[in-house]
Amino acid sequence: RRGRPLDLPGLATALARLSARSLIIDAELVACDAGGRCDMSALRRALSRGDERSLVVRCFDLLDLNGRDLRDEPLHKRQMALAKLITRARIPALLLSEGFVGDGAAVLAFAEANRLEGVVSKRRDASYRSGKTRDWLKIKTEHWRQTRAPEIAKSIERRNRARDKQKGRPS
Repeated sequence: RRGRPLDLPGLATALARLSARSLIIDAELVACDAGGRCDMSALRRALSRGDERSLVVRCFDLLDLNGRDLRDEPLHKRQMALAKLITRARIPALLLSEGFVGDGAAVLAFAEANRLEGVVSKRRDASYRSGKTRDWLKIKTEHWRQTRAPEIAKSIERRNRARDKQKGRPS
């Protein structure tokens, strides 16, 4: 996220087993708690210890495969190609974030009940575009906004004070 390289030889070896000469996947590195939910604190701990056992790569989209730019293809076709690639590889550290068509309010209620961060909704027929577009929407759950957002704000404030102190600025 901050452009720092990660030394994760186990994951690198696993990703190299994918049947492709080259690829670009839209994904995130996560650590999961015992219930299977993503846990940012667990991710930070695992990375600081160099412990890859709890880390997984959650894959959302396939942008390029073997030098073929797929970004203009509709989302559902890119995700089908990604699913095929991941299913064939049978790599436990790679998880496909599967999309489904359904009632958005019900999905958000499920996310809220399971204390998830939120829901990302995307148009099935949309091409891939970097940054915010009208083709996707991220909605945070109320639980996340009330509990995690204040924690993150405090963490950012502490980091900024420490940086200012290092630079000799008043806090």
